Amino acid sequence: MKVNLEGDTLEMIRFYSPNYGQEFPYNSITTTRCKVNTEGNILVSSSYLNLGTGNDVVIHKLTPEGELLWPYYYIHDQEFDIIYTIVPTADGGAISSAYDILEFGVSGRTYYFKYNSNGILEWDFYFGEEYNIGGGTDIILDDGFLVCSTQQRDFDSPNGWAPLILKINTIGGLEWKTKIFENNYSIDHRHRKILKTIDGNYVSGGIHGIDLVDEAAVSSAFLAKVNANDGELMWTRKYKYFDLGNDIHRLHDLKTTSDGGFIFCGEANGTDEDNPDVTGPNQQGWLVKLDEYGCLVEGCQLSDNIIPKEGDDSTEYFKAGPIPSGQFLNIYQSQKSSPLATYQLLDQTGKVLESFSAMNKGTTLMLDVYKYQPGMYLLYLSHGNKLLQSQKVIIK
Repeated sequence: MKVNLEGDTLEMIRFYSPNYGQEFPYNSITTTRCKVNTEGNILVSSSYLNLGTGNDVVIHKLTPEGELLWPYYYIHDQEFDIIYTIVPTADGGAISSAYDILEFGVSGRTYYFKYNSNGILEWDFYFGEEYNIGGGTDIILDDGFLVCSTQQRDFDSPNGWAPLILKINTIGGLEWKTKIFENNYSIDHRHRKILKTIDGNYVSGGIHGIDLVDEAAVSSAFLAKVNANDGELMWTRKYKYFDLGNDIHRLHDLKTTSDGGFIFCGEANGTDEDNPDVTGPNQQGWLVKLDEYGCLVEGCQLSDNIIPKEGDDSTEYFKAGPIPSGQFLNIYQSQKSSPLATYQLLDQTGKVLESFSAMNKGTTLMLDVYKYQPGMYLLYLSHGNKLLQSQKVIIK
């Protein structure tokens, strides 16, 4: 679909199976990516369903007017192939990655392939079987290397994944790999995007899942920054928009901004649809602007390398801002606290207006305070009867 700056639809192209109206081999199509290449033409990637052999990968090249120049088919005999990426190259071609499942319920492989401007395959390779890696979701090209956001499956937990960043060359040689959450696997972890930052390193983003026993899974958005030379993890951040009933928080897309920061979009979903006490919509979109350190609260990065001393009552568990706050009060959990610790927002009479659980270190909670009258409030973090930290908050 092509739209102008006012949002008016100028034209729309529909894609059909090449065998539309016939029984075989393809009877449905799901498009996943579209990119404008260096020639100004359009590359569109799709997964076609073959009822006999499963999904196959197809790439179309079109003119800006929508005329089909060529289709390129990358067909394997695996059950299920999904294409995630198109990265245009300077020669008018592109590099893509896709994921094939060897058989349902068994971890698959990610394959990478380069095709030229005429749709002719130049090279391809598999990566990840020996590491149980699959599901590459994004690629950037950096000085002849592919830097990829992907996932690694736990051999002992077939349903558990961990977000992973790979730096590999164009014949599949591994430079380094970095697991974002060490020894932390979840079926709800998802990797979405990877970017090169203004300082030459990499930031990736996605979804951090938390599986709760006998409860619905919850999740938060995450960003992670790694060193381009050796893959060392520099920092991680998680984000949750606090609103009653919205427990699933997802990052779907991520971009750099001209000031060196980041902006991401996604969704916040409720997990308790039948709860009559839940206020507000059950599903919401969110758009979040961050600084170069992934902070919503100014200076959140200053606590990254601080390790509190045992028994030190002066520990700063959180930073809150901005002060004064407009629509949102952002609370950055700068240090680990007990999972039973609780935040409370009180008015000047001592009435508890909000009460919610503390999160892991590095998590930012976005609390909507627009509904409250301008004035002075108190934010408490406590564990049982022990006050861990308090801060005055001004709502304007």
